[in-house]
Amino acid sequence: MNCIKIKAPAKLNLSLDITGQREDGYHLLEMVMQTIHLYDQITLEKSNEISLECDCPDIPCNGKNLAVKAAKAFFHATHLDGGVKITLQKRIPHGAGMGGGSSDAAAVLKGLNRLYHTPLSTKQLDKIGLKLGADVPFCLHGGTMLVTGIGENLLELQDMFPCWFVVAKPEQGLSTVEVYQAYDALEEQQMIRPKTNGVIQAIYEKDLETLSRSMANVLEYAVPLQEIAEIRQTMHQHGAYIAQMTGSGSAVFGIFEQEEDAKECAVSLSQTYQQVYVCKPCKK
Repeated sequence: MNCIKIKAPAKLNLSLDITGQREDGYHLLEMVMQTIHLYDQITLEKSNEISLECDCPDIPCNGKNLAVKAAKAFFHATHLDGGVKITLQKRIPHGAGMGGGSSDAAAVLKGLNRLYHTPLSTKQLDKIGLKLGADVPFCLHGGTMLVTGIGENLLELQDMFPCWFVVAKPEQGLSTVEVYQAYDALEEQQMIRPKTNGVIQAIYEKDLETLSRSMANVLEYAVPLQEIAEIRQTMHQHGAYIAQMTGSGSAVFGIFEQEEDAKECAVSLSQTYQQVYVCKPCKK
């Protein structure tokens, strides 16, 4: 086998709370995360060197790309004298807080482990992934999970109950580093923080009302984009139980019980925003 194809799903943060900060500057997080049926498509071919081709001109194809970093980390960890040609069909919005780069990196790690028939365990892949980014370990697993620490502590939850997500991204993307810096610079204020246990309970009880009352993302306080509020308002007008920013933004998602309502909302948002998606949650 010299070539494989693998899907890299996007993620949403059903909740995101910052519980502290380590001495090295890393933020301590408490998040309930969910993969969705929106994918980048990655093709891996054995090669003598590491290279990347991407159909999105905004994505760097050099050593700054997480997929390339993942390939380098894989060959360093396995001590293999090999390479890979990575072909990336980009569908997950860039700068959206949807984990596109992290999911690509996770897909490359899993794919190379299969392509080169190496025996790296899930725990070993998680360890490599964490050095690449806080979201990579989760993206290696997917489904519905509670993620804590700096992204290294993963607890598998029950699969998200059937529902529909509408995701809309403003034209302006956001830098994760800059959003966290803006959060750190905020003056003390009363934030609406997620009730993480309530989110988890709602998932197990398939209770959309409780879920909507428990969800929140504290990083929204650090993002002053007017479009986020406008997207949320449109989603609520079309029947979303909850609408909030995912990750460090700038994408916003709403949760709908009925497919028809979700599609009507997407049509309305598409009149203003180019990147609008209707998705279902992925199962483990």
